Amino acid sequence: MIDDSLLVQDDFAPHLGSSFTVTSIDGAEMPMTLVAVERGLRTDWAGQKRDAFTLIFHCASDDVLPQGSYPFQHAGMGALEIFIGPIKRVDDGVHYAASFN
Repeated sequence: MIDDSLLVQDDFAPHLGSSFTVTSIDGAEMPMTLVAVERGLRTDWAGQKRDAFTLIFHCASDDVLPQGSYPFQHAGMGALEIFIGPIKRVDDGVHYAASFN
């Protein structure tokens, strides 16, 4: 599994529009599409400068996952553990955000 503390915005940008599989708490697999990679402010954490960023995922299911860490799987990136939270319902599902800072 990839250490998410080492991930940067450029790791996700090439995968914009691609599908990730998220495993819910009950073991159900939910496909999510990465729909946005948004640049945030530069942060200084423990003496290390890092560009903050937010990922926005779209899930076509109306079932809402509660905020929390979930295992993600992606064909090009492999296994990831990402903390997400629902941010809004849309006509065709739910949007989730993951913030890295």
